[in-house]
Amino acid sequence: MIPVVRADEAWTIVTGPAHAGDAAVLAAIEDLQHEGRRFGMAFAHAESAPATRGPILVVGAPDRNPLTATLVREHEIDLKPIDHPQAFALRTLEPGGGRVLLVVGGSLVGDVYGMYWVWDRLRVHRRIPELNVLRTPALPYRLTGVRGTEQIRNALRYTATWVTGADIQSLDPWDTSDKPNRSRQRAAERIELAHRYHMKVFAGGDEIAYRPEVLARYNAQLDPADPALWNMLQDKYRRLFRTIPGLDGVQIRTGELTRISGAYRPFDIMHDLPVSDWSLERRYRTFLQKLHEVVVGEFDKIYFHRTWVVNTQEQHSDPDVYKRIFTRDVPSRNLYLSPYMSLGDRWYYQPYNPTFNQTPHKMFALLSTLDYHAHGGVNVFPSFPGQYHQGGLQSILRDPNHNLVGVHFGVPGTSGWDTSSLTGYTVYRLAWNPNEPLRTIARDFAAIHLGPDVADDVAEIILLSHQAYKDGIYIKPVAEAIRGNTLPHLRLTTFRVRGIPAIDQGREHIEWLADTMYAPSRGHEDEAIAHLDRGLAAAVSMEKRFEPLAGRIDDQMLAEQVGDGLTLTRWLVETNNAYVKTCYAYFQCRDARDGASRDGLRGALDTLRKARERFIAAPGFVYRLDGIDQLMRNAAVALDDLDRAEKALATAPTGRDIDALIVRQQQQHAKILADRQNEAVKVLEWRGRVDGRDLLHVRGKTIEIEHLQSDPIADPSANFTAELPAREVTVLVKDKQSQAVHPFLLEQPTKDNDHTAKIYLFDQPPGYGRWEIDLYYLDAHPKDVGLALPWQ
Repeated sequence: MIPVVRADEAWTIVTGPAHAGDAAVLAAIEDLQHEGRRFGMAFAHAESAPATRGPILVVGAPDRNPLTATLVREHEIDLKPIDHPQAFALRTLEPGGGRVLLVVGGSLVGDVYGMYWVWDRLRVHRRIPELNVLRTPALPYRLTGVRGTEQIRNALRYTATWVTGADIQSLDPWDTSDKPNRSRQRAAERIELAHRYHMKVFAGGDEIAYRPEVLARYNAQLDPADPALWNMLQDKYRRLFRTIPGLDGVQIRTGELTRISGAYRPFDIMHDLPVSDWSLERRYRTFLQKLHEVVVGEFDKIYFHRTWVVNTQEQHSDPDVYKRIFTRDVPSRNLYLSPYMSLGDRWYYQPYNPTFNQTPHKMFALLSTLDYHAHGGVNVFPSFPGQYHQGGLQSILRDPNHNLVGVHFGVPGTSGWDTSSLTGYTVYRLAWNPNEPLRTIARDFAAIHLGPDVADDVAEIILLSHQAYKDGIYIKPVAEAIRGNTLPHLRLTTFRVRGIPAIDQGREHIEWLADTMYAPSRGHEDEAIAHLDRGLAAAVSMEKRFEPLAGRIDDQMLAEQVGDGLTLTRWLVETNNAYVKTCYAYFQCRDARDGASRDGLRGALDTLRKARERFIAAPGFVYRLDGIDQLMRNAAVALDDLDRAEKALATAPTGRDIDALIVRQQQQHAKILADRQNEAVKVLEWRGRVDGRDLLHVRGKTIEIEHLQSDPIADPSANFTAELPAREVTVLVKDKQSQAVHPFLLEQPTKDNDHTAKIYLFDQPPGYGRWEIDLYYLDAHPKDVGLALPWQ
């Protein structure tokens, strides 16, 4: 139901001739009108002074709006010049005719940002409060990715100045035909809209992505020493800008080729051909120079370069490597560099990135979500990044000669109650004022989504989330001992298990726990547990603090979502707490081998079992507990008979043994397929891009992917040519393309597994790799073929 509009809340927005038809101005007016209706307010739009009295919002400096000039003159307003085009001043007046709010920007864009600050205040307070403020952005460039028109509109609301979205490969610079290209059409539509919103638009991609026929056309070799390869790369960008001249620049990353698909092939020019005499620094510097020559030198566009790579030893994280690359030989005009704010990826306990302020090259800080314990769509309580990101920005800006000019952040398509929205809103606020009190930002976010009545109380819960996640999920001595991923045991809802327990009985997992979690904690167990308990206390407090607030929130569905998220968060933290304590108790029991340590392990295991049950029963549970379950199995065996458990682990196959077993199986499959190809029945052709560990479950003419670790399979496709029989046959795997471990058969179809063949995919090294396999069967029992699995 739309509230009734009160007379004193019927506003008129008065713009000037300079604003006529401007898309961003009209968008801000439309957003004010939409938001106003929610709170019983009306906003009419006029291009001259209204005839009737009432509150008015006057937009524009005196040279853009005659009414502003009149008000300034009649009321002798000291309106100081605004020397930044994005800055704006808000001034509330109370003349005899009614309330007036002046919105005066340093340019038309400043007017728009001022209107959106009024819009934001309206969302926070559910009215327009008295506003007297001058706001100038500390960081004038703000880049976000967009995927559609609504996300471009939301980027405007967050005052993004640059947007990126179109994938360079999908735009297909090599195709010069007139055939329809939907990707180019969508890109053109987004460019047109973003330009109307006064934003610059970029296409992005990972390089070097090439097409084999194009490589041949240029007579190029996949070798950095080959000039033809660089000529091909440069020509690709000439074609891109000639095909889509509206692009303002490109966003490029190299050294981690994860987004290459379709007809394109990846060549990691930074790491492939390791025997080459070209150093990383020379390769990287040459890449930058060659791209800059075309993007900036020939087309006068912007070259935005992400320095990220999947390690902490190279240009992204090591200032010495960075400085050896970004010498004076790398031009700085129109070149912008973007590393993460953190040294590695985006996890708590990460040191801040040391490559800022090392050279004159202009830099953006990539400020991402701090939710490695979850992922988008998981209803844990939002993770507040304010403490970490604010500290990082302040540390960089403290240098009077800093080279930070912008932030690279994610703006959600639509704002909601989630980590992505909270992070985007927080970064938007910090980009304008890195010193803004975090409690104010948290309170405003809470007010926007849950209402001003509970905002102060919910803000305290938001601030507590930092402690709940940092202390309650991470293991302090472990995190501090790692240069890189500071949360090794949990990744995006998966408590990771190491090795292949179906083969090694948990040996590799236990050895990994000993090396990675227990060894760094030796002598620091009390400190680690104290932090874990403090994080758990914060999670419990968050849940309890919200209970009396839920009934005061108008949107009861959202109130229930928040409450459920707090419950899920509490049991995530409690289960993690019990997991780490059980890990400690397990190794202490193995070391001490006495009654007290056995009792300690028994108590810890019982606590973990109960927490695990409550966690699974929590609303919205989506987690995989593989690592926890494996420790529980090994701990239970140890409590039953420690000597037998130790012997079983000692005699279980090692990782090297398993590799040998797998290689032997692969060789046997290849030989049998060659020898008995006339008997083998082809069942399936499968392909996909794999990043981590996955199991393919093939039964009949169906296939299911069980994702185990890292990122899910991308672009999977399956073509069944026959049905896998519902009886015990011998399944054979033909490897057509894969990574180092290569696919292998973990389980043959049996009655016990409902005649399901399970094929194990383990992608190494990190980053998506192309996999392609065929599946066959022989109508015979594996023992008769000589392929009985040693571990089944």
